[in-house]
Amino acid sequence: MDRWREPWSSLSTTLKSAEGGGGSARLETDPAYVRDFIIGMHEFARLSSNAVIDAVRDAFPAPGAQDTLLDVGGGAGTYAIAALLAAPDATGTVLDHPDVVPLCDEIARHEGVADRLSAVAGDYRGSYGDRRYGTVLLSNVLHQEDDDNAVAMLRESRRVTRPGGHVVVHTHLSGGQRPKLFPALQGVSAFVLWSGGAGMTEERLHNLLSAAELKAARISTVRDSGTTIAVCPV
Repeated sequence: MDRWREPWSSLSTTLKSAEGGGGSARLETDPAYVRDFIIGMHEFARLSSNAVIDAVRDAFPAPGAQDTLLDVGGGAGTYAIAALLAAPDATGTVLDHPDVVPLCDEIARHEGVADRLSAVAGDYRGSYGDRRYGTVLLSNVLHQEDDDNAVAMLRESRRVTRPGGHVVVHTHLSGGQRPKLFPALQGVSAFVLWSGGAGMTEERLHNLLSAAELKAARISTVRDSGTTIAVCPV
C-alpha cells in the first residue's frame, strides 16, 4: 500500500505548490503500479461503459459499419471494447503505455474482441501515427494534463481523424453553479498524482477545443456516470 499512500502523504505541500505531484514517473518505474492502476480504472469504468457508448452512438461506429476507432490513453480498452461489442464489424486501436498493452490484450481476449482490437504502445503526448480513424476518443485523460499537452493531444486527434469523423472527449466536469463532489476530488487527485493535472471545467474544455480548432456539435451528460461528452465533427 505504500505506493498508493506516498503521493498523498505530502498533500498539503503539493496543493500549495504550482508544480503538481509529478507522480507519472511511477508509470516508468513500477510495472505492478501500472497494472493495479489500470485494473482499478477498468473496473470502475466498466460500470457505465455501455451507457457512455450509447450516449454517443452517432459518433461511434454504427452496427454493421466497417469503421475504425482510436482510444487515446485507453488503458485496458474498456470503452473501445464496449464500442466494438456494439458495432460487430468495426475495429479499434488502444494507444497506451507499453506496460498496459499486455493487459489490454488480455481483457480483449476475455471479451471476445481480440481479433478486432489491437493495443499499441506509445506516448499519447506524441504522434498517433499515419493511420486515419472514423472516431478518436479521449476518455478521462485531458484532465491530468496541462493546457499545452491537452491542446497538442486534441490537435493530434484531429489530425488522425478522417473527414466526416469525430473527435470525442469524455470527462468529468467540475465547477459550475452546482459543483459535484466527485469531479472536484478528481481534480485534486489529478493534481496530486500527475504533473500538470488540475481537473476539467466547462470553460477549460471549451478553451482547449477552441485552441485545437475543434468545436463540439453536442455536449451531453451521461446520467449513469455523471460524466460529460463533447462530440466534435472533423
